[in-house]
Amino acid sequence: MTTKGSFYVKNNSNDKITGYVRFKDSPEMEVHFDLNIGEQSESASFESGAATHDSWYYSFKKAGKTYTGDKSCAYYAKDENKGPVVAEIFNDNLKISPPLSGSCEKTL
Repeated sequence: MTTKGSFYVKNNSNDKITGYVRFKDSPEMEVHFDLNIGEQSESASFESGAATHDSWYYSFKKAGKTYTGDKSCAYYAKDENKGPVVAEIFNDNLKISPPLSGSCEKTL
């Protein structure tokens, strides 16, 4: 069983951000963004296993500094119809928020 969903990026930092967030290092499941404070990107689709820990890759510039890395986060099939996954970028952390599975954060 696979889960199909969507995700988008939201800028909750105090600076403009430019870059991408990618699901499972698959370019076809990627959101590119150029966001001012408080803005959110268009959404992109992704597919996952029924109950897996999947990696979210990111690379973006904020306040003249580049942040690159990945974060493993659980996403379960039951979440599929509860809304999109949000990748929020704050001043000092990245938070992936699946609707029901909880969230996972990474300090930048």
